[in-house]
Amino acid sequence: MKNLLFRKKKIDIRLIASDITSRNFILDDMEFLITSMTLIYLKDNEIRYLLSKLLPKIKRGFIFQEFMSDKIKKNETYYIHDFKKILTDLNYYNNFKITYTPINYDPWNKHQSKATQIFGVKS
Repeated sequence: MKNLLFRKKKIDIRLIASDITSRNFILDDMEFLITSMTLIYLKDNEIRYLLSKLLPKIKRGFIFQEFMSDKIKKNETYYIHDFKKILTDLNYYNNFKITYTPINYDPWNKHQSKATQIFGVKS
């Protein structure tokens, strides 16, 4: 992963503060999309809307560090999502090779949820 992210010496990083739930949210094309416990604040339908709009803008890949579980019942919690289902439903697997790696940090791994790094590389 390091070589994929940092193969050039010059790295241009832009941090954008914006209301990502706004229907007027506009974002330029990007090489990578990176989140770290950002999507936990969104409802399932907000994540789906956001990721559907971002799919055509991501040029090389994404890294999500988020809570996920496929055992959480709908409306049981707002911060744990079934990203495998979400990314399948949004056809991300048609565009990216996606891997899931557990984040081994005990305070983040409680109950049925697991902190996970979701890494997608454009296929």
